[in-house]
Amino acid sequence: MHSIIIAQDISKIDSLEQQLTIMGDDTNKVKVLNELCQITVSKDSGKSLQYGGDALTLSEMLNYGKGVLEAVNYLGVIHYLRGNFHKAEEYFGRSLELAEEQVDEARITLALNNLGATNEKLGNYDKAIEYYFISIRIAEELENNAAVSRTLNNIGVIYEHQGNFEEAEEHYVKALKVAEEDGHEINMSRALNNLGVINELQKNYNSALIYYSQSLTIAKELDNNDAVCRTLDNIGSIYLKNEQYDSSSTFLFESLRIAEEIGNKEITAKVLLRIGGVYSGQGDHETATEHLVKSLRIAKLISAQSEIRKAYKALAIAFSKQDNFQMAYEYFQQYSKLKDSLITEESTKN
Repeated sequence: MHSIIIAQDISKIDSLEQQLTIMGDDTNKVKVLNELCQITVSKDSGKSLQYGGDALTLSEMLNYGKGVLEAVNYLGVIHYLRGNFHKAEEYFGRSLELAEEQVDEARITLALNNLGATNEKLGNYDKAIEYYFISIRIAEELENNAAVSRTLNNIGVIYEHQGNFEEAEEHYVKALKVAEEDGHEINMSRALNNLGVINELQKNYNSALIYYSQSLTIAKELDNNDAVCRTLDNIGSIYLKNEQYDSSSTFLFESLRIAEEIGNKEITAKVLLRIGGVYSGQGDHETATEHLVKSLRIAKLISAQSEIRKAYKALAIAFSKQDNFQMAYEYFQQYSKLKDSLITEESTKN
């Protein structure tokens, strides 16, 4: 099934690209550009970015509001998947404004959900959950089960970050049930992956691996490279925690290859951090440090606060293992400062 889906996508992309060569600058061309942007978004983000940009430029030239809205949303998704969360937030904010102007409730709920997801990545949990609750209310009114399932998944992620695992799991189970009833496979894959995460966090590693494997199977069938590399990373994490370093490396390096291929900086930073953990576990602290420094650099580039904090802590430990206590102290200070600032920020919000 996997190879058939890939072949179908390649054939469709080729067909649409051929259409472009004979089309004039009209709304039909915008539709084809946006469709190409959507098809390629999880496979080749560079090409997808080009299609989305061309669709936006032409839509604005034609004063074609629907085309602008579609392109702006896809461009936000591309930047989100690449880990450019501030840029993604800009596009999703514009998407919400346009959807409200066009009174497009389905697009309004999508933009709200995307703004929630982006703010969650930026550590703005209170803001994220506000967006999610407005989004799910509209989605339920529209009986848009795909949007309901997607948002339930995202609300669960917020509870997970806050350490409320019971509430998180409850939302993931609901998301899975709605997705199964609706036959929405990508939302099923997300829910299964999230159930794996929540079980991993509670040290139920065997259950976590079962959920991850189910999620990975669906993601591969859908040829969703973003979901594939996320789940490979999570499986690698389980083996790392079980000190099965060779198995962990196999999954992590495959995840890294795909993440770099599709330009996903967020996953790249996460996987490099775990690979550093593998080398540390094997006693190769110098190579571990190299990977951790790379992870930190990318995490800073995309303002991924959680990964920055983890990288500081991991580097402090790695340098201490090399008897470089000055560097270990400096990184631990950075870790403590960031941890305290995040705690203060959350206290202020509450």
